[in-house]
Amino acid sequence: MKTYKNLIKSQQRIARRRRKADLKPARFSVRSVLIVLTLSVSAIAGAAGLTRAGSVDVETSGLIDSLYRSVYEWFFPQPQSRRLVLSREYIYADSRLIAVEDAGSLNGRPSDLAVWRPSSGTWWVINGLSSAVSSQNWGAAGDIPATGDFDGDGKTDFCVFRPSSSTWWILNSTDGTFRAVPFGVPGDLPAAADFDGDGKTDIAVFRPGEGRWFVIGSSTGSSTVHSFGSSGDVATPADFDGDGLADLAVWKPSERSFRWIESTGGAERTAVLPQGSEEPVPADYDGDGRADPAARSPSGWLILGSLSGGLQTIAWHSLSDIAVPNDYDGDGQTDIAVWKSSNGTWYIRNSSDSSTRTVQWGQAGDIPVPAFFRR
Repeated sequence: MKTYKNLIKSQQRIARRRRKADLKPARFSVRSVLIVLTLSVSAIAGAAGLTRAGSVDVETSGLIDSLYRSVYEWFFPQPQSRRLVLSREYIYADSRLIAVEDAGSLNGRPSDLAVWRPSSGTWWVINGLSSAVSSQNWGAAGDIPATGDFDGDGKTDFCVFRPSSSTWWILNSTDGTFRAVPFGVPGDLPAAADFDGDGKTDIAVFRPGEGRWFVIGSSTGSSTVHSFGSSGDVATPADFDGDGLADLAVWKPSERSFRWIESTGGAERTAVLPQGSEEPVPADYDGDGRADPAARSPSGWLILGSLSGGLQTIAWHSLSDIAVPNDYDGDGQTDIAVWKSSNGTWYIRNSSDSSTRTVQWGQAGDIPVPAFFRR
């Protein structure tokens, strides 16, 4: 009987303990709270429009930056010289995550080698990744190749500008449809670029006699007119301020200078290059996301790095060869390169290791048009 009573009392004690536990507020460890808070701050930062977080200090802005750093450094104390390095890079378009890649990997897409043959209107392309060969008939003698991603699918579209009728003929890579867009007047020169930052190339012309730009914004479909430049200038639209939008820019041969209007803020900038600079070849040679003022001279390529601010001179073939700078090794930096029309050969200086790549592709009379076609 005693044993039975003891068993009953024991069960009653257990029941009372359980009831008390149910009435007590839930307790969370400091570690759990910090983990939740850290993840919450990370989510807020992503929604706020982070564009890239890679092998750099985790930074956002204002309150988010302060919260994240305080929580992380308190929870994971580190020497002051250490920095937080992520093993993945998160790439956003606005607030939508579109890709996750290994940090430090080659995220660039090597450009395809391509030529356009005016005599037949045929494009000949070597895939930069697989070396597969493809061709496409598009255009006629007298046309000017004017490549760009006009449909926003991440691939370059076959496109020509026909000066005789001031018409753009675009073959969309998305679905193979085409469109003809009359835009411009005789004497205008194609100056297509992504001026509104929507990921699509905007149809645009530069009127050198008047120093005026005419642009059809792909995001709105409306045309705008901009006065910038003067007679004799060469249109060189590029993203000099690194905001993802092409800037109105011109090369002034008489002054050996680039002038551009920053698309963010509207400030006008000027970069003067040394004596002997003849042919403008602006591009992002240092991989910082901004176009570098650059020109060719008898002594070589003169590049004013936007990252270092210093002038670099690189001897690379002669001015008689056609300049074809592009990212051929996929390291995110533009490579110095020329195409020799006499033998149809490409001479590429890889920015990743300064090695030389030589490829015979094309023939006399062709026009080199390297881009990301990927057909």
